[in-house]
Amino acid sequence: MLHILWMLIKLILILLGTVLGLAVLVLLLLLFCPVRYSAEALKETSSFKETEAAVRVSWLFGGISFTFRRIQGKNTQKLCVFGIPVLSLLQKRKQKKAAAGKVQTAEKSPLSEQPTEKPLPETKISLPETEISLPQEKKPDIPYGSAEAKQKKDPETGTSDLSESDEKIRTENKNKISALPDKLKEIMDRLAQLPSMLSKIPLTIRRIYDKIDWYRQFFEHPRTKEAVSLVLDRSKKLMHHIFPKKIKGKVTFGSEDPSITGTALAVLGMTMPFHKNRVEIVPVFDNQNILEGNIKIKGRIYGFVPVKMLAELYFNKNIKYIISRWKHKEV
Repeated sequence: MLHILWMLIKLILILLGTVLGLAVLVLLLLLFCPVRYSAEALKETSSFKETEAAVRVSWLFGGISFTFRRIQGKNTQKLCVFGIPVLSLLQKRKQKKAAAGKVQTAEKSPLSEQPTEKPLPETKISLPETEISLPQEKKPDIPYGSAEAKQKKDPETGTSDLSESDEKIRTENKNKISALPDKLKEIMDRLAQLPSMLSKIPLTIRRIYDKIDWYRQFFEHPRTKEAVSLVLDRSKKLMHHIFPKKIKGKVTFGSEDPSITGTALAVLGMTMPFHKNRVEIVPVFDNQNILEGNIKIKGRIYGFVPVKMLAELYFNKNIKYIISRWKHKEV
């Protein structure tokens, strides 16, 4: 009995050790196995629809990769897991299901169709109809606004149309007159509240001034300044890590307005610290709109770098001080 119990405990320990080892291995791969990316773009014509582009992201030394391509206005996607094209297999599976569904519907349709007897054509005999119109007495037209028109009554109710409209106008006037005291009372109440509202204006101004003073002291505090400088420094390092390590290309551009070309050249010149003059920029001042070129980039991202920076920010005393003071602000 003890031998069997010991074997069960041993088996459970082996399974737990295997699961723990796999979890540690996956964690180490996530932290130290880089995610590599590359992108290419090519534009040789004036139309943006004919632009060719390709983006590839891979992990685990290319074992898992995703590729997106755009060629001649058509987009293609490809996801491979250790050489197995997952997206294409899923697409083929959907097509097989759709084909099987069509076959089932085709098999069911002949059974549902049953022969129906055609109805015999009906013959109709139409006889000529004759209408006899009797002469009707013409009623004299009554001019609008005359006494007869005013005295004209509705044959169903026996009341004149003019009296109904007068009655509506009278009721509306009565309602307006009866609502005048309420409106006057509301205006008087608002006028009575005006002094209290005016007395609150200095208090509101004082609160706004206190808020401005609190925010000024908060941002001018030395610990706040140190925390902000730390966040900016770590953000710059993270961007430098994520930014592509290899850049190569050429861009030719121009506009009908030479001033626009010059402005664009100045803006593109500001990007030289990032690509270190590895992208050739060719301006064209020939009074024509042109944008052509090609560019290739490659880079990689290690998982431990952002995790390390987030940990440094989380355990920093100045940032904890800022968070606690912001939560318990009395403004």
